[in-house]
Order: sequence, then C-alpha cells, then structure tokens
Amino acid sequence: WVIENPIRIEPETHNCDAALVVGGIPHVVYTRRNIIDTYGYCWWNNASFELYFGRNNPYRKACSSEGHSSGVTDLLAVDYAEKHVGLLYEVKSETEANRNILRKRIDDLEVLGSIVRDAIESLSDQARYDLAKSMVQIGKTEFLRLLSERFLEHPWAAKVVLDKSEQPDNIIRESIKKCSTGISNFFDKSTRYLGPLRALPRVLYDPNVIWSDLGINGEYAAAVLHAQADRIVLRPEVNGLCRHTDLSSALAYWLRHFGMADLPQTEDRGRLGVELKVSPLAFGRFIDLTSVGVGVSQVLPVILLCLLAEPGDLVILEQPELHLHPALQQKLADFLLECTRSGRQILVETHSEHLINRLRRRVAGDNSDETESLVSLLFAEQHGGQTTFRESKINTYGGLSQDWPDGFLDLGAREAQSLVRNSVYKYRRRQNHDRPLSDERKSGDEP
Repeated sequence: WVIENPIRIEPETHNCDAALVVGGIPHVVYTRRNIIDTYGYCWWNNASFELYFGRNNPYRKACSSEGHSSGVTDLLAVDYAEKHVGLLYEVKSETEANRNILRKRIDDLEVLGSIVRDAIESLSDQARYDLAKSMVQIGKTEFLRLLSERFLEHPWAAKVVLDKSEQPDNIIRESIKKCSTGISNFFDKSTRYLGPLRALPRVLYDPNVIWSDLGINGEYAAAVLHAQADRIVLRPEVNGLCRHTDLSSALAYWLRHFGMADLPQTEDRGRLGVELKVSPLAFGRFIDLTSVGVGVSQVLPVILLCLLAEPGDLVILEQPELHLHPALQQKLADFLLECTRSGRQILVETHSEHLINRLRRRVAGDNSDETESLVSLLFAEQHGGQTTFRESKINTYGGLSQDWPDGFLDLGAREAQSLVRNSVYKYRRRQNHDRPLSDERKSGDEP
C-alpha cells in the first residue's frame, strides 16, 4: 500500500530507523469499503454540503419541518444518487474501457462531486427542498443500504477499495507516530530470541551487564537467573492454570515436570563468573551442569526465556528440541503450549516430529476446542532454490489441512514400514533356505 501525499514524520528516537507494516496501516489513514459505499459517501457528503450552504438552506428547513411526505419523496435521494453514480460508471467505462475502474478512484470521486454540485445548483427551490427532505427522512445509513441494493447486479459495486480517511492531517500524523513508536517498542522490549546452538554446560558462566538478556545462545542464562531469581513472573502450569511466583520457583516447577532436576541454585563468583547448579531428582545434593545430561543445559535457557516474557510478548525459538530425547521433546511441546495459553506468543522453528505430533494430540484431546485456536503450522519448502511457505491448521481431530512437506516428517513412519517388511522377508528366508535373499533385500532398503 502506498499512502498518497505522504506526510514527513521527524523521528523521535534512533532505536528504529524504519518500519514496514504489512496490512497494518493505521485505520485513520485508510478504511476498507465497497466501491459503491465509497461513491455513496461521496454523493451524500457533496449533496448535504450543497443543500446546507445553498440558497435558503433547504436542509435545515427539512430538519425542522413537521410535514413528512410519503411515497416517492422518501426515496428521492436514492433515485438521484443512482442516476449520477450510474452516469459516472458509464462515463468511466467508456473512457477507460480496458483499464481497471478502481485505478482512478480519487479522480472518480472528484468527478462525482462536481456532477453532484452542478446538478443541485440547477434544481428549483422546491426540488432542492424535496431532495433535502428525502435525505433527512431516510438518513445516511438507510440511504447507503438502499443504494447498495440498487446496484446488486453490477459486479464492480462489491469490489473492496481502500478509501482515504477524511481525518485531519494532524490526526493521521499522530497515528503514524504512535504506530511507529509502538513497533519500535515491541521489537526493542517485547521480542525475545534464542538461537539453535545453546551454550554447552560449564562450571562457571560469563556475567552479563544486561540482567534480562540471555544472549543468542543462552550463554548468559546463569547470570540472568542469578539477577532475576526473585522477580515475580506468570507461571503457566500443566493443568492450564497460571499463577504468579518468583522466577526461581517457576523454573524449578518446569524442570521437575521435565523430570530433569529440582531447585536451580546460582552463586556469583566475582571475576570468575556465575556458578549454576541443580539438584537432580532423588539425588539429594547440588551439582554443576557438566555432571548432568546435556539436555538440562539445552532446555533451561528455553524455559527461562519463556518465563521471563510477559503476556503479549513474542518469543522466537530456533530448534528448541535439540539434544532432547523424544519424551522430553513431547514435554517441551506441552510447556510451549501452556506458555501460549498464558498469553505469550511463541514462534518456533522445529524439525521435531515428536513436538508437532504432541501438539496434534493435545488439540484432538481438547473437548473445548480452545487448543485448536492456539496452534498453527507453517511449512517451509525449497523448490528450485527458492523457499516457499504453506500454512497448515490442526483441525479439531488432530488432522492437518495441508500434507507434510515431501520427505520430511513422514520418514519415521516409512522407516517403520521398511523395518516390518525386511523382518518378514528375513523370517521367510530362514524358514525356506532354498529362497535366497536378493541384493535389494540385503541392502536393507525398501523393496
């Protein structure tokens, strides 16, 4: 979309140099209307202006008149508008036979306005009064409805156009300022990101001067946890509820749910860094992350980042399932789903069939169908060196509206089928020694 006659906005901050808003132009700048409604508004505004400020002010007289005529007079405004809108359409169709009528929309309205003004000026006083009375009697809303009915058979009338707002420039300018400031604040303060290569477990972790930034690889997770341990956050729970607790307790809750550890503990070792220890379940003492499975160091920053996010914030995670075995990947899906249910926005790039299938199972098992509205899939595929995207919704029964990308998440099922076939062939060969195993069977590939 291009804003005609763009207004120069002096930047108030250097945090955001520019913003491209797709489908998000402030509503005071443009309004979506059917073209017949746009013409109707233009006709009404021009006609009412001419009648109100014209000689003897027939519009004001009609408003104060107690006598309401019936019949044709009530629809005089619609008849009058239909005549001039139709005339405009015919003129434009003749002069632009091979061009889209919507391309010159602003010119159309200017032509229509001049037609209306000239036509009203030529009316007699009685005709002007009858027209004004008709407009007062049916009102603007009813006028637009009746006019739309008159043009039902014209396919161009239903086309949707962006109608330029009639708001003053200062309101438009202020709205664009608020929009740009909101975009800047959202990406600066309400968007959190964690890359796919989380830091390996260590005895001591680097300190961080920004006590809310985990780092792209989660390398500052220990420092952030140490600084923010007592911060009150909204903790989503496995039962779908939420409660406010301190960050340390919320992290411990989900580490226990993952079956990994309990009671994370941090200590500032000065220049050496920050020490992070956990107590594995049923172990009875604290140990550093180098002495437990790699999965703890990989999933801990994911949980921490999501818990630090406020409702409405956007959390972007790349392959959070890395180094987690299938059961933990399924529990990770439950955690992300509950975070979404708490109001956080979670955007996940994943290759995990287990994570996706757990989400499908949760949707199918929810009788309220609330979970279905919380989850959406976007498949990325490469064709000829270009990446394309397909959206797939999980329906109420756990099915997908779009098939998996070729050769992707269906590999597990295909491998299982190949395993069964090869087992059967091997069993038959051993039962019948006279039947040699072909080279194709020996390879272990699908027959």
